Amino acid sequence: DTSSVLARLGLAYEVDAPTGAAGSDHDRLYVIGNLLRDFGGDSAVDVGGATLEQSDGRLWGELGLGASVATGRNGALYAEGSYRRAMGAGARDDALALTAGFRLRF
Repeated sequence: DTSSVLARLGLAYEVDAPTGAAGSDHDRLYVIGNLLRDFGGDSAVDVGGATLEQSDGRLWGELGLGASVATGRNGALYAEGSYRRAMGAGARDDALALTAGFRLRF
């Protein structure tokens, strides 16, 4: 049994540099900062008759860095890395995330 309702409040700062080709995407570099609040309940799963439960920190702070590089008129390579930490008394949960891919607009 698991459910989650996540609220996010954040700020981002982005630097945008034109690539020079008319009508093409731009190269971008950005930094993000978020506060996340989970309003869902605790999670539980049964594995081989044993119940594993998770009761994590409900408030998280997150910092991230990302970039996007134009590959032509409609394409871009992108990558983003972020670090998240639970906040509050006794909270010691950390998370790292990395996302990368290719975006094509048509």
